[in-house]
Amino acid sequence: MSYLNDSRRLQAHTTRADTTFAKQAVGTSLVALSDTEITYTPSVYAKKVLFEVDGTIAWSPDGASSLMCVRLQYSTDGGTSWTTYTGTELFNGNKSASVDYNWHGYKWSCQVDAWTGSRMLRLAARAHTSNDEFTWGRQYRISGGEGTGSTPIITVTSLTA
Repeated sequence: MSYLNDSRRLQAHTTRADTTFAKQAVGTSLVALSDTEITYTPSVYAKKVLFEVDGTIAWSPDGASSLMCVRLQYSTDGGTSWTTYTGTELFNGNKSASVDYNWHGYKWSCQVDAWTGSRMLRLAARAHTSNDEFTWGRQYRISGGEGTGSTPIITVTSLTA
């Protein structure tokens, strides 16, 4: 998805990447994905808010399958309770007949109606089944071997048209 920023249609653009990120094993229970939480206040002229995350998932611990059920959530009470934005639920990953150790890089983009004031936003996810578990933010180096983690990059933007 791309936007031409003419006539000030893109406002209150925020990007975040945390260099202290650590990878996270994800099972069948819904959990907040590490380092995807951000507090955001839309522009007063915003009609929509665009939330984007660049991140990775990897096969560990299930070598033949990594199936992720992910959604965008928000909190208006400082993170005590979370609500899923209807229509932001996504299902992605892979399932193979044999062990293939796939690594996936994704860009999740969700566009929701703007709100007034501040909200906390985050991605939450779970594995489809106990045979589809995965690791969020696992990093593999092209030179071989595993890195400490692949930091997700979060971008939030107010859209005025």
